[in-house]
Amino acid sequence: MRAPCLLLLASGARAVVETPWTDFTKMNLGQWRGRAVRIDPRTAEPRSAAARFVVAHAEAARPCTYSTRASLLDGTRSCEFETTFDERADVDLDGSYSNDHPAGCAFTSLFSPGADGASEFVIEHSIAWRDDARLRLLLRYGPSETPATDAEMDDARPAPDALLDVLLLDEVRASAGSEAEATAERATAATCTVYSLLGEWRGDACVRQPERAPAEPERAPPRGFGAGGGGGGKARARAPADARAGGAARFGRFTVNVFKASVRFTWDGGSRVGRRLGFASFAGEPLDAISTTGILREHAGEFESFEAIDFASGTDPTAPRMLLLPNGCYVLAPSTLARGAPFATEFGALLEGGESFGWMGHVDNGDSPMTESGAALVGGDDPAASRMVRVQRLYGDGRVFASGTTSLCTEADGDGQQAR
Repeated sequence: MRAPCLLLLASGARAVVETPWTDFTKMNLGQWRGRAVRIDPRTAEPRSAAARFVVAHAEAARPCTYSTRASLLDGTRSCEFETTFDERADVDLDGSYSNDHPAGCAFTSLFSPGADGASEFVIEHSIAWRDDARLRLLLRYGPSETPATDAEMDDARPAPDALLDVLLLDEVRASAGSEAEATAERATAATCTVYSLLGEWRGDACVRQPERAPAEPERAPPRGFGAGGGGGGKARARAPADARAGGAARFGRFTVNVFKASVRFTWDGGSRVGRRLGFASFAGEPLDAISTTGILREHAGEFESFEAIDFASGTDPTAPRMLLLPNGCYVLAPSTLARGAPFATEFGALLEGGESFGWMGHVDNGDSPMTESGAALVGGDDPAASRMVRVQRLYGDGRVFASGTTSLCTEADGDGQQAR
């Protein structure tokens, strides 16, 4: 069970974040055992039985880089690779994190043999729901199987990518022993359903925005013979051999804001599901709420039904779809990444009552610790109430990572079976 953590004092406060790499390594390095389930992104149905694996993370020689060795327990496949954390990586102070892999992730090849890393974009979310247990989700985006139209082929922007695969990982630290592994699996065994989400969930959201590297001055175009284009046009700067290795210097440079947050799910008992996100400063000033309505779709599997919610108008493939997953989890992500358009992904998990989860920190007004009045803002909730934790990533135009959010909410009421 995770130890209780303190929370940042107020909305708008700039957090002093000095050791994000330490926070990441303290939770995530070492050897883990787990189960992986491949999920069909159209129906939310598992594509195969859970595959058991072992994975080991260790620090590499390069800054903010770790090496990974992973293999299936049946010995059929294995992989080894390195991952560098730069400004696109987002780490919470408890070790939860999210990241992306623009050229694919070798780890997915263990469970999806047809994965083509060079042409894939993989988004990774991880929830450290206990000191020795984590839940991870990997979204594999790649070239759509639908042939491109003539207009799309003439478009100079990047081609749209379809969501090819969803990988859900339930992992426990190998040193925890078999009893802890069994406990972790029992505690997260229930499949998330629309009914389990209903009602209002209230808590806090911690938003981190990365510091951007200063723009490089544009070089003058080359002149004379051999410059290309008869001496005209702009010179194209070569990309560094390892762009992410250079970006490691910017890892962990972000500002943090904390808000009061609420999530409310409603259901009309038929096919309509509502979702409302509310935000307020710690001073109580309400901010704009976001309300969406989706259509609940059920897919009948061999032994049970599986649920997905389409938050879309018409059949827009770039609109978010919520897949309700095993282990009390869900994911909200677009089925297709549009050409250069902004988008968001969200991985959430429901925790049993009594589990603690959160982050700790302090503000930069003299590095003062949290006051009693500030601590009161995070206390007082029912320890027996269920919890919902969410890890989100927001992207701007051109798949530029804009912000990461970790949110912990406690179930406030379960009366959500009504249309809104």
